[in-house]
Amino acid sequence: MKNRPFFEIFCGIGKCFGEPDSATIYKENGIYINYEKAIKAKGLPKEVSGAIKKRYPKSALKEIMEETEVKGKGEKLSAYEVVLETADKKEVEVRVSPKGKILEDTGAKKPEEKK
Repeated sequence: MKNRPFFEIFCGIGKCFGEPDSATIYKENGIYINYEKAIKAKGLPKEVSGAIKKRYPKSALKEIMEETEVKGKGEKLSAYEVVLETADKKEVEVRVSPKGKILEDTGAKKPEEKK
């Protein structure tokens, strides 16, 4: 199966489509598949913030995006994307389900990196 491109429209500081700091993702054929909007740390569910604190204690949250999946006419909250600075000053992006399961982690060590 050939990789198909996706297009992302990011609206930074200010407002775009009525949402501050938001991004909209479209497939190559123009189908709208998800959108993300910036939220404050206090808007994170306890399960999500708990999973992040467990994985990265003493980290500082820098950016939080709430990701909503669009299928047909339905919308469903699918994940939270969080950019954080770890205790050792590395920037990491973590994607966490609304129930607190880590879905992606750019700071996770690959099996060959573990010692």
